[in-house]
Amino acid sequence: MRLIANKPCSFGGRQFYIDDEIPEEFVVDARAQEKMGVITIVKDGVGEPDGQSVPLYTQEQVEEMLAEAIAEAVDNAVQDMRKEQEAFQVAGGRGTAKNAAKKRVDKSFPAGGNPNESIGGNATTGTNTEGAGT
Repeated sequence: MRLIANKPCSFGGRQFYIDDEIPEEFVVDARAQEKMGVITIVKDGVGEPDGQSVPLYTQEQVEEMLAEAIAEAVDNAVQDMRKEQEAFQVAGGRGTAKNAAKKRVDKSFPAGGNPNESIGGNATTGTNTEGAGT
């Protein structure tokens, strides 16, 4: 069994830093220290932390898993972008979007009406004095 420091700590009057191996005889209650996250208990020859089901990996395995995860994330992002582009094309090209915008404007401003006039038959507002030199 090996004890590996997860964070800077002190046992038996000696200072240990992250990933340092701590001699077993320095730690009185290794399981308690592991529960607090100070150390990891590693069984010799097994490659798994004691009491946990998470295996330890080599640097090469970690790099390979990371590369696979990045490739998958990129593929997913590309697929999402394609779906969005297809949805936009299905919803309509420029002409359809233009027609929808025109319909909205027509609803907001009746045909032939002055945008400064109120719809209820009231007089024009005429309150825009911008550029009037006032």
